[in-house]
Amino acid sequence: MKAESTWRGAPSSLRIEDATWDDAELLWRWANDPQVRRQSLNPEPIALETHLAWFAARLQSQQTRIWIVRNQGIPVAQIRYDVTAPSIAEIDYAVAASHRGQGIGTWLLAATHDLACRTLNVTRVRGIVRQSNPASARAFEKAGFQKIGSILLKDIDCRIYERMCAPPVV
Repeated sequence: MKAESTWRGAPSSLRIEDATWDDAELLWRWANDPQVRRQSLNPEPIALETHLAWFAARLQSQQTRIWIVRNQGIPVAQIRYDVTAPSIAEIDYAVAASHRGQGIGTWLLAATHDLACRTLNVTRVRGIVRQSNPASARAFEKAGFQKIGSILLKDIDCRIYERMCAPPVV
């Protein structure tokens, strides 16, 4: 699927596609990137077998959407939306180390928001960001998310960002 985005400056070569089983090992490698683990609520490395079982369940879930961003066919980022409460989807995303600092995270958050709202039938989308991750906080803010508070999760100070979904067209 080609991304529909109003994000200025997004390269026309960026495409958003549904994740498939073929993406499992790539996403496992990205999830185990040391910088990703440092910003995660669980800093321990993820075993491949654990990831594969988890990924298979996520691909089958009607409460989850996982998309891969490709730039000229090369995977550069992933984003996952999980329905975690009635009408709320929570975001997890990662940008490949070689493509960080280029605005792809912001573009990805903005480009997939409305699609996630429609396909998961939620009214708002939430992101939980460690206080120690200012780059991700900026990405959420630039993508139109509002900081609504802070929370302590697993003894880690985090910020909570939310963005409302547009009402459905009737």
